Amino acid sequence: MAILKNMDGELLSLRAHHLFGRSRSMTTTLSDPQLSAQHASVRWTGQSWWLEDLGSRNGTFLDGVRLAVREQRPLAP
Repeated sequence: MAILKNMDGELLSLRAHHLFGRSRSMTTTLSDPQLSAQHASVRWTGQSWWLEDLGSRNGTFLDGVRLAVREQRPLAP
């Protein structure tokens, strides 16, 4: 299990495969109109956490760098 801290300081417990977006089918539903219905996912591989863009229109960013559509990058602790 991992804890994600958002920019507002709120804490969120992550599932092994956690989905973010506006759709109600996401693990965490977000109301920001800039986000896609299926925006991004965070997944535990058994050794590390990875972030993936799910084809979002406005992009998913990690450390200020935009991920390409369907690109996956490891997350640092």
